[in-house]
Amino acid sequence: MILLLFLVLWGGAQVLNLPVLTMYRFGIYLAAFLIGYLFLSHDAIQEAIKKLRIPLLIAAVLGAVGFGYYYRGTNFTSPDCLQSFFTNLYAWLAVLAILGCFKRYFNRETSFTRYMTTSSFGFYILHYPILMGSAYLLCTYTDLPAGWNYLLILLAQLVLTFVLYELIKRIPIISYLVLGMKKQ
Repeated sequence: MILLLFLVLWGGAQVLNLPVLTMYRFGIYLAAFLIGYLFLSHDAIQEAIKKLRIPLLIAAVLGAVGFGYYYRGTNFTSPDCLQSFFTNLYAWLAVLAILGCFKRYFNRETSFTRYMTTSSFGFYILHYPILMGSAYLLCTYTDLPAGWNYLLILLAQLVLTFVLYELIKRIPIISYLVLGMKKQ
């Protein structure tokens, strides 16, 4: 039954897509949110996915190889790719494999996971302005190859998001206005 939920995802990929910016697919976002909220949030379903993690991982890896081979050299953001049966099946298998493997191998609490639990909203809010700002500055004022731009933007985002979050959370009025954090 869990595997058949991919049909809902595939159906969602067919509707509410923007005509010009085809990579914005509100139908599939809504379908994925509802599947996660209504089904994947239940412990029994998470345990079932955990038990199926190895077959799901094998299927996802095979799907990745097939997807890469089939769509090699094409536009990954085209409706032909994004709305295809194969793309959505592969995406669903990959999501289930990731959920199952993380439930089994990474479902533990550490000081890092506690920190990330309390900081994730702030990181979510702050990462995009940093991403856009560093991308603009690097692409506008340097002539680096695209690969270097991607790497430097990623590094800037990781480091600067952490630094900015830690700085903002220490300033009471700013932390409230930007992150909604009230003083403890």
